[in-house]
Amino acid sequence: MDLQTIHDELQMIHKKVDRIEHMLESYIKPSCSEMSEHIHFIKQVYDTIKTPLHYVSDRIRKYIGRNDRVVAFSTTDVIDYFPMNADTTS
Repeated sequence: MDLQTIHDELQMIHKKVDRIEHMLESYIKPSCSEMSEHIHFIKQVYDTIKTPLHYVSDRIRKYIGRNDRVVAFSTTDVIDYFPMNADTTS
């Protein structure tokens, strides 16, 4: 390998690194910032509704006869409590 070939390859590597740096600065940083803002928003919403949500949840459990405290409902829990195919005519 001669010196010119090494120099050309080094220049090519520098260009690639510059493109990667540009992508990081232009796309990745703003995207991460937007995600951080979204996470902050979700936390604020949860902090606002968690007390009323627990109140309603406790009342529902009291109505259906469950005494254990459930912090979060899963889809399976909701289906178990309110089956879609249940006969409601009786």
